[in-house]
Amino acid sequence: TAAPIGMATRLVWKPEIKSNGLKNLFEFKRLDNGQFYLIASMTTLFEGGQRNYSVKGALERFALTFVGSLSVNFAALRFESVNGRKPDVSAEGVDLVFEGPLTFVNTLRNILPTDGFSDPPYVTVDGAGILAGYTLAVPSLGVGIFSLQNLALSAQLSIPFIGKPAAVRFAVSERHKPFLVSVTLFGGGGFFAITVSSDRLEQIEAAIEFGGNLSLNLGVASGGVYVMAGIYFSLAGDETKLTGYLRCGGYLSV
Repeated sequence: TAAPIGMATRLVWKPEIKSNGLKNLFEFKRLDNGQFYLIASMTTLFEGGQRNYSVKGALERFALTFVGSLSVNFAALRFESVNGRKPDVSAEGVDLVFEGPLTFVNTLRNILPTDGFSDPPYVTVDGAGILAGYTLAVPSLGVGIFSLQNLALSAQLSIPFIGKPAAVRFAVSERHKPFLVSVTLFGGGGFFAITVSSDRLEQIEAAIEFGGNLSLNLGVASGGVYVMAGIYFSLAGDETKLTGYLRCGGYLSV
């Protein structure tokens, strides 16, 4: 019989998970056949003492509900680390559903892909936690005298390791780059963003504006100018802001 060349250790943890949380603030819901498992493996060679290890885990089929206004359904949240390399984190089948007073946002939410958090454009993993997200830009649309520009939908998922609450951010365009809707010389636009955590509604930020927007395309050159007046609203914790503003600018491309 050949002498052993090493030792292998494998740990499998698969506890039962249950729905819990604080009603109307944060709830964790186990969906049908939802499960959690963690598999840790380590091999050690007797000659040279080389060690290889891997840790894999997954939380499958569950939902997080924030402040009774936003539910995030997950097909799976996966984690893998092999031999000290940067951990690989992905979320599959993520579906954002707005409820209550935010139901109207679902019309735009439906454009977001359910696999956006699976190998997303940016993932940051450090000692503080996991930050993953993506932005989906909607191409400019022009039909007759109607024009839609700068529309972008984004989602961001934060899972801290240091005791802070998990959080989700969803946005329709951004404050520094709002979407524009124009009909002939007149137009409007705005943006909307909401951040909710397992503790509370962190922030709602929105603006709506109206004014004039003129675009011109001559083939070799295109440009435009706009003047907008609008209203900005922000709710962050106990602080509420409501202000008016005037925004103007232009662009030229040759």
